[in-house]
Amino acid sequence: MSNLRDNWMWLAGLLEGEASFHTTLHTSGNRSPCLALYLTDRDTVERAAVLAAPRARILTAPGRKATHTDQHGWAIHGGEAMGIAMILYPYLSSRRRQQVEYMWTQYCQRAATGPRTKHVFA
Repeated sequence: MSNLRDNWMWLAGLLEGEASFHTTLHTSGNRSPCLALYLTDRDTVERAAVLAAPRARILTAPGRKATHTDQHGWAIHGGEAMGIAMILYPYLSSRRRQQVEYMWTQYCQRAATGPRTKHVFA
């Protein structure tokens, strides 16, 4: 797959079936969009990270039992997760679109509350 559109379509198909589109609750009470992918195939996780999350660190979790395969994955949060979700939105199923819409609603509510800390400039 050499062109950008093909890469985004490949990523959409992978994330459609394997990723988690959700929000995480912070101690501040705000919810933040999150996009996470965990698989046993590290090469697939790495390729997806190059497209969606080039700054994300790929984590490896050992299998729970000796017969289980290690899992590799990454997660992105906030605006980065929301941006990728919106780029992929046209290629997603209606169920995934609903999840992205919920992420967007929560993201907009968080943005409407303004900054969470006060900055003092001397």
